[in-house]
Amino acid sequence: MRGAESWTSSFASAGAHAKMLCAGWRISLASFWTNNSRYHTQRADWARRQRRIRRELPKARLWQRVAVALGDQVLDTLKAGLTDSKLPRPDIGEIAFWTSQIASWRRMADAELVDEYLWWAGHQPLLTAGMVYAANSHELAGHQALRQYLRTVEPGATI
Repeated sequence: MRGAESWTSSFASAGAHAKMLCAGWRISLASFWTNNSRYHTQRADWARRQRRIRRELPKARLWQRVAVALGDQVLDTLKAGLTDSKLPRPDIGEIAFWTSQIASWRRMADAELVDEYLWWAGHQPLLTAGMVYAANSHELAGHQALRQYLRTVEPGATI
């Protein structure tokens, strides 16, 4: 029995020691986070970026739709130049560039998309604003057409 008592008492003291270490670790970690100004600065920067993304993302998504559509039109025109002798032939690498650019615009999500949109808004503000306006108008027209269709299909339904 003496061995069992010794084992349990040493186990209990090890547990108490572990609790003290854990409490000390929590205290030093808490003081690190509260006293670390770099952490607070980084957290504030992250929060600022998130607010900017939430604010600009709807416009960036509208811009993305138009950018992809315009890019597709440019790509179709370039490809037509390969088969139609009346159209100018595309430069070497031009089709590959536009294919890559369109794929990149399609893949962009949230932060990357907002950064791209803001770059364009900074460098081509009128074009970018026009693209957003056109996409928004197209979206609203689509919603209105859908409402009108639903009203004609079910004349007393609330939409």
